[in-house]
Amino acid sequence: MSLKMRYTLHEAAEKIGLEPDTIIRFVSYEWIDPVEWGSQLLDEEDIARARLILELQENFGVNEEAVPVILHLIDQLSRASLDLKKLTKDD
Repeated sequence: MSLKMRYTLHEAAEKIGLEPDTIIRFVSYEWIDPVEWGSQLLDEEDIARARLILELQENFGVNEEAVPVILHLIDQLSRASLDLKKLTKDD
């Protein structure tokens, strides 16, 4: 069992290169679901998702209305990929 790294809001913001308020906004929009929001702890998955959102907005010009649609599609693809891997393991 491996322990996941956890970061405070400020550590995560610094690691990503964002202001803490931006991460709070991402959470309020439910684009990121922190591992422990009550204590404001984020893990590597949360940080990767925040980086993806930042890349979508800065590099691809994606507006705030399109972000949840894109994230939903990425989540669906990820689940489908995992399901496919499970199916091919059973064969």
